Amino acid sequence: MIIHLFLNALLRLQSAICPRIFARKGESSAEARNYIFGQGSLKGRRLYLAKAENTACEVVAIYNAVLSLGLSGSFEEVKRAFLRRGALSIWPLGFFGGNPFSLGRVLSAFGIAYEKTRDISPDGRYILSFYNGPKSPRIHTVFAISERGRLLVYNLYQNDRSPRLANVRFGELLITAYKIEKAK
Repeated sequence: MIIHLFLNALLRLQSAICPRIFARKGESSAEARNYIFGQGSLKGRRLYLAKAENTACEVVAIYNAVLSLGLSGSFEEVKRAFLRRGALSIWPLGFFGGNPFSLGRVLSAFGIAYEKTRDISPDGRYILSFYNGPKSPRIHTVFAISERGRLLVYNLYQNDRSPRLANVRFGELLITAYKIEKAK
């Protein structure tokens, strides 16, 4: 519990002071636009200096959200938005993926309206960040769709090949939850 409080404080501090110094660069979006169900499929790709398969869950969650809302944005564009918006942990190297307290900045960059919440309603789309266990300092972030009280989670496990129906009770392990929708 103490380590969670320390990590939360550190991430909040970084989120508050991290500069936004990168200008938007154009990109041709030739990459296939498919959901990423498990980070294991990112083997060989990088999140700047870190291996994407180990650290890119926040990028994957927002990329999947962008796809689900029918918006344009490639995985590389989402990755760059994390850098430009100061949303990487251990900025700008990405050693620990994204900062869960800064995800709203990246969502806004793609025209996604969001509301921070602690409750998951029976219907809605979410970006959820949580600790992997009660004594674990490791954080995981997923994209999830709640329909009729059932939670369909994308990238819950490393080698998932499809979304997973999850009966998850986050409780104290939940760090941040963003209820999302396409901006009007």
